[in-house]
Amino acid sequence: VKYVIKMTDLAGNEVTLDSVDSGCTVDTTDPAIKTGTTVSVVSDNALDATDANLAISGDTVTLTFTASEELHGTAANNTVTFTVGSGTAKTAVNLAATDTTNEYEASFDVADGDNGIVKYVIKMTDLAGNEVTLDSVDSGCTVDTTAPAIDQDDQNANIITVASDNTLDADTGNLALVGDTVTLTFTATEELHGTPGTVQFKVGNGTARDAVALSTTNNANEYTADMTAVADGENGIVKYKIIMTDL
Repeated sequence: VKYVIKMTDLAGNEVTLDSVDSGCTVDTTDPAIKTGTTVSVVSDNALDATDANLAISGDTVTLTFTASEELHGTAANNTVTFTVGSGTAKTAVNLAATDTTNEYEASFDVADGDNGIVKYVIKMTDLAGNEVTLDSVDSGCTVDTTAPAIDQDDQNANIITVASDNTLDADTGNLALVGDTVTLTFTATEELHGTPGTVQFKVGNGTARDAVALSTTNNANEYTADMTAVADGENGIVKYKIIMTDL
């Protein structure tokens, strides 16, 4: 603020005084995201197979941005409200300044049951008190806390086939002989991790075999594992334990 004071005394002497520095500044400009920068929303998920910015239960998702100016020192004036998918908005989180000029961040921990795109509403206030609210468009971060599963048939039964390659089976009873290979196949409800998982086979009351890595087939989300070379002395129903991890 600048000023010019014109004053006249009783005798008629007149003087005009210009301001040097009033010490008062007017600011009616709302704070914003600094031009040329974007809002970053990143999960700390170290198990993300495709680096697709996916978060699972227990992960921390952190939002970071650079403001166009320094923000208000009172935390309540600068917050982020996160929402995951169609869930209920989480409690507002106060923004915290980083060591970088005008950079601020806020984070939340993913809870069981959170699923979907991370959305956010940033409320920021500059030093003068100008306040603005910014809604997210697409954060680029997706939360997935749903465990992978086996596709089911119309009766809601898991569809897992375990078949022997025995060509001598007279009544097609799916019987395996010494040296035969038994193959387990299933379709998952979603794409599995780049290291998709394992199957551990056991025959009858025998000792469980070493875990076998799952392999993909040419069919979408279909995986397979072989129990090779049925051993002499192995007798009974083939049992299995599948361990699988999604992206």
